[in-house]
Amino acid sequence: MQQLFLTINKSNLSGLILCGGAARRLGGEDKGLMKARGEPNKAFQNKPLIEHQIAFLRPQVSAISISANRNLPIYQSYGYPVNQDATGVQFDGPLQGILKGLSECQTDWLYVQPIDTPNLPTDTIEQMIKEVELSHKQAFYLVTNERAHYLNLLLHVSCLKSLENFVNRGEKRVKTYLEEIKAQTINLGWNENIFRNLNEPEDYQLSSKSIPD
Repeated sequence: MQQLFLTINKSNLSGLILCGGAARRLGGEDKGLMKARGEPNKAFQNKPLIEHQIAFLRPQVSAISISANRNLPIYQSYGYPVNQDATGVQFDGPLQGILKGLSECQTDWLYVQPIDTPNLPTDTIEQMIKEVELSHKQAFYLVTNERAHYLNLLLHVSCLKSLENFVNRGEKRVKTYLEEIKAQTINLGWNENIFRNLNEPEDYQLSSKSIPD
């Protein structure tokens, strides 16, 4: 892969919100349209997660897109491009959403934000960029001392070809792809609470749809 030494700033950075998962533990609800219970702060307690993530990205990037596989008119109503997974197959894993996002990206860099991690600091991307300015890598992801967070991810658009080849081989694991391209880890000294995924029914103000025990 080619070596890079590029400055990253808001003008050459886009943000992608991943909303395309099946949310099986939530009975198939669409996480992006659900309201978190007391998360992440009072300003967003009564708003769906998609609105929180848009507000999180807007000051940090020059363009936003949304990866979704259902409720497309609702997501489109927010005024940003909405992409379905590259294969057209619902719930085929996050790499499909990332692949589509990269293929549509109009800037040099793409930051990926999972819909269900609403507790990240408002300057997350700025902090990441400070750590990668002298790097020649094409991809970076956040880690803590306890674990890796592969979907909190910064990618150069030159990753598109390698990602296409990877998924065309039938591969689906984000971890394996990042290892293959020798992505760089970034540890900002945060604890795991910042990365807490909202995956359980008790994390949300539930809709009328029945969620099984």
